Amino acid sequence: MQKRKGRSSIDMQLPLTISDLSNHNSSNTNQNHRPTSRRTQFFRSHKRYSSSSSSNGGGTATTVLTCFLFFIVIFLVGFLLHTDFDFVVSNHPGLASTTTTSSSSSTSTTRSRLDSQPLSKFKTLQYPLSHSKLVGLYFAASWCPMSTSVTQSLERIFSNDKRMASRVLKEEEEQQKQKNHQPSPSLMKDFSLVYISSDYNDLEMKDYMKWNWIGIPFDSTDRNDIKRYFSICAQNEMIELGILSRRSQIPALIIFDSVTQDVISTNGVADLETYGEEVLDHWLEIQSLMRALEDKYV
Repeated sequence: MQKRKGRSSIDMQLPLTISDLSNHNSSNTNQNHRPTSRRTQFFRSHKRYSSSSSSNGGGTATTVLTCFLFFIVIFLVGFLLHTDFDFVVSNHPGLASTTTTSSSSSTSTTRSRLDSQPLSKFKTLQYPLSHSKLVGLYFAASWCPMSTSVTQSLERIFSNDKRMASRVLKEEEEQQKQKNHQPSPSLMKDFSLVYISSDYNDLEMKDYMKWNWIGIPFDSTDRNDIKRYFSICAQNEMIELGILSRRSQIPALIIFDSVTQDVISTNGVADLETYGEEVLDHWLEIQSLMRALEDKYV
């Protein structure tokens, strides 16, 4: 035992090595830095989890919002398509009916179509609707400066062109409506122009009309009722007609399919400038395209 003590005392007197110093520094460091408590570790880990989840949550919210908007767009597109098809069907109720062989049943079917359509309530429009393929409603006035250029274009294209003599329904032919019969499709004219006047009196209206226009009589209630229905009139007529907001001012030209009463063009004035003398063929092409789409998809 004494021998062992002597050796230990001798060993303690030996000089310190580099490894001894490093071990001593590490022990001091461990003493200065106390071990982190469990509570502190919990809060640190919770903070890291919150920051990571917030960053991931932002991306998830963006993805959910994008998907939601995508489904909204799909729903709106489907709704519009469905509404369009319903509108076509409601305005063409005879598409699903079978074809009758007798001319009398064909006439009654055509009349029933007209009775179920909005323009049918205007008696003064029945003649152009039943005797032409397209009907143009022209809202204008002789005193309106903006109507002058449009009227000149209509006169040049439909009244002065000799080729239009056999294609446009004339006012003189209105005597045929007294016969109360439906002409065959081969005898129907391509176009009829109906003048919805905003003139001050009957004389001004008749002086302004061209030879192949069909005018709504000045004293007819249809003249103002048509303006109310479409909300199209002169500004000085709004109070008298009870129109609070106009869809369009004069001049205005709306083109209709006479059978389905679908709107071919709501801006016929612009069509006159764009297509000129070919405007009637342009409207007929649109009519044929709409009929073909109805036959295919309805």
